[in-house]
Amino acid sequence: RMVREAEEFAEEDKKVKERIDARNGLETYVYNMKNTINDKDKLADKIDSDDKEKIDAALKEALEWLDENQSA
Repeated sequence: RMVREAEEFAEEDKKVKERIDARNGLETYVYNMKNTINDKDKLADKIDSDDKEKIDAALKEALEWLDENQSA
């Protein structure tokens, strides 16, 4: 019985870990992209201001979604 329960919890733990890893990956991507578009050595001076605004809005939306969906 204990082995079966351990296997069930292991599968559950694996799913939780995958969810957390995906969430952390998205959050890292958003912050890296934010830094990239604001860094003068990277993209800040190379992209159109309208494009930068669109990217900023999408990044803000992603962060808001992460905040509103803590269990995602």
